Amino acid sequence: MINLSLTFRLAVIFSLVIILSGAAISISLYQTLQSELLLRDEQTLVNRASQLRHLLLLGADIDEIPLYFSHMLNTCQDVLLIELRGKSNVAINNPALKLPELPLIASESVLNREQIYRWNSDKNIEVHALKLQVMTPQGEVFLTVARQGVEREEVLQQYKVRSLYYLFLAILTAVTLSPLFIQRGLKSLHTLSNLTITTESSQLHQPLNVSDIPIELQPLVRAMNTMRQRLNQDFIRMTGFADDLAHEIRTPLHILLGQNQVALGRTRSSSEYQHLLAENIDELSKLSRLTEQILLLARMQHGEIALNNSQFDLHQLVDEMFEYLEPLAEIRNHTFICTGVAVIYADRLLIQRALDNILVNALNYSPEGSLIKVRIHLNQYEAGIKVESPGQRIIAGDQMFERFWRGDNARHTAGTGLGLALVKSIAELHKGSVGYVHHRGSNGFSIRIGIDKFAAAQGRSDDH
Repeated sequence: MINLSLTFRLAVIFSLVIILSGAAISISLYQTLQSELLLRDEQTLVNRASQLRHLLLLGADIDEIPLYFSHMLNTCQDVLLIELRGKSNVAINNPALKLPELPLIASESVLNREQIYRWNSDKNIEVHALKLQVMTPQGEVFLTVARQGVEREEVLQQYKVRSLYYLFLAILTAVTLSPLFIQRGLKSLHTLSNLTITTESSQLHQPLNVSDIPIELQPLVRAMNTMRQRLNQDFIRMTGFADDLAHEIRTPLHILLGQNQVALGRTRSSSEYQHLLAENIDELSKLSRLTEQILLLARMQHGEIALNNSQFDLHQLVDEMFEYLEPLAEIRNHTFICTGVAVIYADRLLIQRALDNILVNALNYSPEGSLIKVRIHLNQYEAGIKVESPGQRIIAGDQMFERFWRGDNARHTAGTGLGLALVKSIAELHKGSVGYVHHRGSNGFSIRIGIDKFAAAQGRSDDH
């Protein structure tokens, strides 16, 4: 397929517009001129016929009529024929023009253009004629006045030639000059291209100036600014993610490196090597969990996970989670309670993982012997899960759902700082959101799952 330049395409389009508009204007003016010339000729024919008839009615001698005719009409294209019974006829006629049998117009009739008889001569020239009956003092006279459209055809032919000539000049001018003007008009595109090519990552936060760009290109520039803003945000996230990841991986790597260097410092017993291997396996397990969570989080945030949605009872899922976490709860004498009912349409495994992260946090950071409450609600827009547990207000709670964020009370625990970030990503995959609130000595973490009206209505019907 031939890849034509934008300048060539616009030049062709511009030339076609000139051709079509010029042709349309020429044809319109030609038709207007033709109508005006025809109207003038027909009106002239009617006026002259009326004047000649009036002269005959006043008693003018028919031999004098040709004198009047020569002043009134053009003898090169006009025809006059006067027939008087009993006397010789008077004719001023083009020898090559043959008059057909014309309809007779009564003497008392008022002449108008509708009475004109029209036909084409042997030379294909349009002819208009009137044949009048005139009751003169000399007797009954038949007056025939005709006009050939010779001059009219000559004028129209000259107009055609000139129109084609000027149209050709206009097309030639458009074809020659349009590429130059189009290239000048596309200069802004080259400017945008140069700005895009020379843009560095450190310049993504600076939007392109829209005021110096033509109005037609301003939507493109605004779209580019939006893209630059998103790229800048992604670049900042990637940079921060890389820094956080390096920081999180550095600690277990240093631990592994230090333990092995110390162990190799001197000969040790088999039990000491076994202990070292156990500690290495523990640190490698942490690295494995961290890597798995990082990959899962990255896939979620880039929309690379397909939801395996199914309908399930949310209250039943929470009860299963209580049963699974019961051994951990017994260690610190925690108890669970769940209120509310909802049947939702979502990815059961992902919702289970989000619940597990929030409930484990509640178990780990609540005072011993705490009651952990789970509240479920459902409306036509969303399903909500709220986990409440006693505890102090979390400082900078608006950052807790970011990657690798850990509160002061969690700095020395075995977590990775990705649990709540996974919860947020899971909620956003379900077109929902997460939230945190501290109220009367309790920390509340909520997950809202967006649902459509059909799913909400289906969930309510199953509840009953």
